[in-house]
Amino acid sequence: MKHGTRWRQRVAVALAVAVGALTGCGDNVRPTPPGLTVSSPTGGSTTEGGGSVTFTVALTSKPPRTVGVPIVSSDATEGKPMVARLLFTPENFDAPQTVTIVGQDDFEADGTVPYKITVGATQGVDYEGLSSEISLTNTDNDTSGITLSAAAGDVTEEGATTTFTAVLNAIPSEPVTLTLASQDTTEGTIAPTSLVFTPENWNAPQVVTVTGVDDNLKDGPQTFNVAVTAITSADPRYSTAALPAPVSVLCIDDDTAGFIVTDATGPTGENGDQAQFTVRLTTEPIADVTVNYASNDATEGVATTNSLTFTAANWNAPQTVTVTGQNDNVADGNQPYKIVFAATTSTDANYSPIKPADVDLLNLDDETAGILVEQGPHNTVEDGSSASFSVVLQSEPTGDVVIGYATSDATEGVANGTSLTFTAANWNAPQTITVVGKDDFVADGNQPYRIDFAAGVSSDANYNGMFAAGATMIN
Repeated sequence: MKHGTRWRQRVAVALAVAVGALTGCGDNVRPTPPGLTVSSPTGGSTTEGGGSVTFTVALTSKPPRTVGVPIVSSDATEGKPMVARLLFTPENFDAPQTVTIVGQDDFEADGTVPYKITVGATQGVDYEGLSSEISLTNTDNDTSGITLSAAAGDVTEEGATTTFTAVLNAIPSEPVTLTLASQDTTEGTIAPTSLVFTPENWNAPQVVTVTGVDDNLKDGPQTFNVAVTAITSADPRYSTAALPAPVSVLCIDDDTAGFIVTDATGPTGENGDQAQFTVRLTTEPIADVTVNYASNDATEGVATTNSLTFTAANWNAPQTVTVTGQNDNVADGNQPYKIVFAATTSTDANYSPIKPADVDLLNLDDETAGILVEQGPHNTVEDGSSASFSVVLQSEPTGDVVIGYATSDATEGVANGTSLTFTAANWNAPQTITVVGKDDFVADGNQPYRIDFAAGVSSDANYNGMFAAGATMIN
């Protein structure tokens, strides 16, 4: 017993020295003074791609009351703590709490940037004003350069157009001018021929329109390039940047029967957002041509029409197909689907054997799986008065979701059950938990406690293992 006591005293001395406090020597050891124990971070660098580091914090001695420990970044544009403040109580003061620092993306090619994380200054009785500092760096993920998108579709010798976009990869310190040119003006021309990006609009893609040129030759489809031929800027990172790869564009010969189908203008959405694409013929038909189409997944998106008819009068006028996203109330993520073209109807032998290519679409999910708990504090009373709060899911589950719960202190309050079950039929109907206050016959003032939730149990992977935030109670 004596040997164990001396061992613990020596540990206390070592901890006191670690925080810079003199505690005496030998067996005449005073109580460990207030201090912070901060571990070394798991790595010295966060990354702009979201890479993180962690460290732990604990107190060296038992405080009389709860101690708050702020966690502050010297530059939140480089690294941000996931928690702004730690709380230590007389019960958990020596249990290390983990702090995660996540790297932040500033979109600037600024290299590796140092910053500091300050732990403290502490707030609490006997623990006022203590702090510690950790030095970190944030690794850059930005590189100066230009990104050109692929062409949105083909051009034709009848003058049909397509577009592509240009955007900078990182914010410049000075305006950047791009000079562009078609490398075969007998197949296509462009407008505009120069684009200017500034520190204010550098990440807003600018559109270049490519127009097909008729060369009156039956030469079939011809590929040509549109290229950035020069980069001009007072920012040396851009004035010396490599030219991006050119954009390849296909010009469809006007003597070949076919269809021009543009890419969809964007995704559809479960909130009803729409996308459009256009269809047109490449040559004048000798009889009406009807293209037929439908969604391959009507639970995700549907077209407002199911056919387009082209005649000798409108064959070269792009017709628009509008697709509307459909809502399914399930947090199933963004779902791909297609507008699929069926056989073309026409007595024109050039068109009856062919049909347009299917159009790829994406329906954006607007549901997020989650468990919503009505927050308090909710007040019970020791005379047996109760308080109630509700729990509901944020999205329709694909399987039953069972959520267990219990009080954190049964001497202060007890809930009326132990679990809630949500199904595809009642997921959006709030369920009520009632908590009854308990009398402990002690004049201990208003006492906080919680109703804590266990991890959800479900065959729906979105909800299985999900924790709901506990409800704060005061008895």
